[in-house]
This record gives sequence, structure tokens and C-alpha cells, in this order.
Amino acid sequence: MVTFDNSYADDYGAVKDLLESGMSIARINCSHDDASTWLKMIEHVKMASVGTGLRCKVYMDLAGPKIRTFLPRKGAKKAKLRVDEGDTSTFLKSEIQAEIVWI
Repeated sequence: MVTFDNSYADDYGAVKDLLESGMSIARINCSHDDASTWLKMIEHVKMASVGTGLRCKVYMDLAGPKIRTFLPRKGAKKAKLRVDEGDTSTFLKSEIQAEIVWI
């Protein structure tokens, strides 16, 4: 399995070389780039597969939701939050408020 970066959208030769070197799964990380870039990558895999007669699967890695937080601390670029079982945290975004109990 080879994880593609966006350079493979514009480099058919590199994709073909990977296939001929043993790649059997092309992984596309959908947390990056966009649908048009992913389509170009897939088209290169399909063309290389037809051209070489070698099979290759395409694995689309769909990212799940990620919680992004900001912990204001004077003078600190990074902050840590200790979470213990049973703790409650409140998350705010504009008018939306969510309360999470950690289990």
C-alpha cells in the first residue's frame, strides 16, 4: 500500500512506476486535497493498471470528525488539558454549546 500525496495527481509516470514496483493498493487520504485531485489520482491508477495489466485497489481514507480545541494560556503556544473519567467539558462555538462527559 502506498499513501498518495497530491504530486501523484500530476505524475502518471510515478504512479505507473509504483504499480510496476509492487504497489497493490493506492491509499488516498481524504483529509487532504479535494475531489478533483483525488479523481486525477484514481484516473492515473486506472490507466496504469490497464497499461501494465497489473491490478491495484484504491483505498479512500475518509476522516472522521476531529475535535479542535483552543486552550487560552498567556504566553503559551501549546497547552495541555488533562481529562479524567467522569470529567465534564463544555465546548462553545458561536451560539452552539455542547457538554461532553468523558467516559
